[in-house]
Amino acid sequence: MRQSASQLTQSRYYSPAFNAAIFDGPVRIYFAQYQEALALRIYFRLQDRLQGWIKGAEPLSRRRLPNIFIMLYPTEEIFTNCFGSEVVGQHLVNAKLGEDHVVGVGGPLQEEVFDQLYDRVESIAQAWPKMGIAGPSLVLAEA
Repeated sequence: MRQSASQLTQSRYYSPAFNAAIFDGPVRIYFAQYQEALALRIYFRLQDRLQGWIKGAEPLSRRRLPNIFIMLYPTEEIFTNCFGSEVVGQHLVNAKLGEDHVVGVGGPLQEEVFDQLYDRVESIAQAWPKMGIAGPSLVLAEA
């Protein structure tokens, strides 16, 4: 694992409330254990939307890709504390952490926020080839 995971845990975006995670290549979902069903829903839907792109990445390419950290904040208060008061009233915010991307999700979540999350992750992944980052071809499924 690259240093970025330890960089994340030392950043303002990390919360001690995160006691579970799903790691799959460059996508890492952090959440509170009671949010497991939500995290799995997001993970499997991303797999459908990206049509196995992450799983199909060559092991060497996986290590070279920036990470996408999806942070499922269990409360609005934790979400606001991590991203700052400018996110009040928002449910989805993204930031850069070095080469990596942090996508913060504050609940409660409505269906359109899920769609925005999937679109955000897709747009991050689509930008990698344009940035000269070697990775697998991205094949998007119809939503």
